[in-house]
Amino acid sequence: MNIKYIHLGFATIFFLSYTGFIFWWGVLNIKYNLKTAIISIITAILIFLSSLSTIKFGYGMFELTFIGLIIYWNLKISKNS
Repeated sequence: MNIKYIHLGFATIFFLSYTGFIFWWGVLNIKYNLKTAIISIITAILIFLSSLSTIKFGYGMFELTFIGLIIYWNLKISKNS
């Protein structure tokens, strides 16, 4: 089996689970802190839409966008908590 497909499979699982965590964390915390919840939901949607960047720019550009949005989310959540 090609190592490329193994890496792609694990990367996809990680991407979907982490994006799902951010989204559902926002949905479940919407009644406690509206601003943080909205930031989480919007960030999760942007992360999911950033996967479309693989169509034109390739996998590396998606990874950079993904990491940038994760850092943004972590900074915003830590500031608002």
